[in-house]
This record gives sequence, C-alpha cells and structure tokens, in this order.
Amino acid sequence: MMRIFRRLHFVPFWLGELLLLLVISVSCGFDERPSDKPAVLSSQVTILPQSEFRYAVAPCSRKGPDGESAPWLPQAEDVIAAERRLNQYISRRLDRPLSNYYRQYTGIVINNRRFLYINAFEQPPTGKPAAESLPEWRTRFVAVCDGGDVSWGIEFDVEGKNFRNFSKNAVLGR
Repeated sequence: MMRIFRRLHFVPFWLGELLLLLVISVSCGFDERPSDKPAVLSSQVTILPQSEFRYAVAPCSRKGPDGESAPWLPQAEDVIAAERRLNQYISRRLDRPLSNYYRQYTGIVINNRRFLYINAFEQPPTGKPAAESLPEWRTRFVAVCDGGDVSWGIEFDVEGKNFRNFSKNAVLGR
C-alpha cells in the first residue's frame, strides 16, 4: 500500500504511514471498553459488565428476555438511543416518572438480533441514593423480588429502535 502511495504521489510518504497507523489502531479496537468493566453514563444509568448477563435473563419475579440468548457488550451510543425513547414509552405504562428509576443496561443477542435489556428499579427505601445504599448497583445486577412498579424490565431492539416485552415485577400475594 505504501509503495502505491509513493509511486503515484497521492500523499507524502509520512502521511501514508500515519494513515496506516490510524487504521491499525481503529481496527484493533483501541478505544473499546473491556467486557468486565461497567460504563457509567449518568447518575442513574450504567452499562453492566458482560459477566452480569446471566442474571438479566432470569429476573426474580418478572418475565425475562424471550428465547435463547447470548451476551454482547453494548456501547454508550446504543444506550443513548434507548434512553432517548424510553421516557415516552414508560410514561404510557407507569404512574411514576422515569427519573424515579435507576437503570442498568445489559447486551443480549436473541435470534441473531442485538437487544439491550434494561433493568430498572426505584431508589431503595432507605431514602439514600442508590450509590450509598447499593454501592455495587453500577457493577452488579440488582434483583428486586415482588414490589410491582418498584422494578421492571424491558428489551430494546438496537436495529429496529423499538421496545418490546415490558414486564413489571409481581406484587407479593397476587
């Protein structure tokens, strides 16, 4: 490739080397996050490490994702796309605003399609923010059993940009 650039004089030799270095850096995933590290997107939104996937597929008292699934590591732009649409979708299904909920994102592949599974839970009843009362909420899947609207889950189709399978927790005794 460098010989072609030099022979045809499209770009100076050093610029060709710089371009090659850039291509190698990008193709090697230079800026990718390791699968065992969380990505904090806001005070209430996090992308869980890929190791937490196993808990997302079998939540405590609600329906989990449909079908056979495998993990994938979502990027911030995937979560941002879901967050942009989530408030409008949730406001038609819950009496509480989205701002009441902490949200954990996990990447799930179902039938060769990439989904985000969103695990949402209200601020813990201690009255303290989740960062104080549940310090691991950014790195560990929070399983809330029962409680109805206190916790819910939903899938977001990354390609289709739509939600499916909204499920609230069961209510104790029902």
